[in-house]
Amino acid sequence: MYPCSVKLHFNHNHPLHSGHALSFRPVSQETKDEYIRLFENGNSASSARHEHVRHLQLEHDGKPDIQRLLADRSTNPNVQDVQRLFRNWRESTVGAENGKAMFERLDDEVNRYNKTVAADGGQAYIQRYTATLKQRQNGDSELQEHAYSKSKVDQQQLEKPFILAIVTPLMARVHKLVQQAGEMVFYNATASLDRLNTSVFIISAATAAGAVPLAVVMTSGEDVETLTQAFETLKTVLPSDAFLSRGVEIGPMGFMTDDSTSERQALKTTWPQATLFLCAFHFLQSTWQWLWNSTSGVAGNDRLLFMSMVKELLFADSSEKLLAAKQRIDSNVKVQ
Repeated sequence: MYPCSVKLHFNHNHPLHSGHALSFRPVSQETKDEYIRLFENGNSASSARHEHVRHLQLEHDGKPDIQRLLADRSTNPNVQDVQRLFRNWRESTVGAENGKAMFERLDDEVNRYNKTVAADGGQAYIQRYTATLKQRQNGDSELQEHAYSKSKVDQQQLEKPFILAIVTPLMARVHKLVQQAGEMVFYNATASLDRLNTSVFIISAATAAGAVPLAVVMTSGEDVETLTQAFETLKTVLPSDAFLSRGVEIGPMGFMTDDSTSERQALKTTWPQATLFLCAFHFLQSTWQWLWNSTSGVAGNDRLLFMSMVKELLFADSSEKLLAAKQRIDSNVKVQ
């Protein structure tokens, strides 16, 4: 054996301040605090990241360190980091997204809301999702953990759907003071607003100042039974002088809706004295979609012609024009 000594020199074979090396740094606490501030101001994960990057670019515009700051993970976290920060912040401030913990938090929020706004006419009511007794006995943990599903098959298995009805103090004042609240009320449904596909139904009145809200209902489904139960639940939170003192049971003179059969049936069951009107926009939208459907049998070069005839029929302002439009459609259909 030959005696020797080994000296180790810890020299990296790559630059320590390159963009690739800086991308492995942990996110600094200062950056985390900045993102939490952005979340508290109403930003989503995506908008908060755009705002943070924009702030860095404006603050260091023209400076030589701008590219280093943008590449440095400690000052500019990647998309996954921001999404993780947002999930953790949301769970700590809002609560769980689903399951038992979510409903417990909703119960607390509804109770707090009712205590706060009851004197001003506001009120909310929540009905928890509940699985059938058979499902609970079978220990269907997936249905117990996941609050609800919108599929028709799952809806038939539910004992109670999820329903949340809300009337704010502003809505209560609209019911009492706005004339249009007792006349034509507009009903609009939206969906796919969250991971659970909750359906949101907004009831409003049209005024010279624009649309003003009358109530908001959220449900776990859009079948007739669920919607009828949701509207009956809404009656319990509406003010006694609802719909310009026409009353909770009578409802407004009319509802303007889209062409959803289940929604119209549920409204007719809940407020039978109200007249249901079909929105012209949704009618024309459905007609246009049908004309472009391959099963309609309408040739491509005839679609605009038939659409113009349907519009002529829809907007006829006299019985003579209505009859003439119908005859025109009938004659063209026979020719086809």
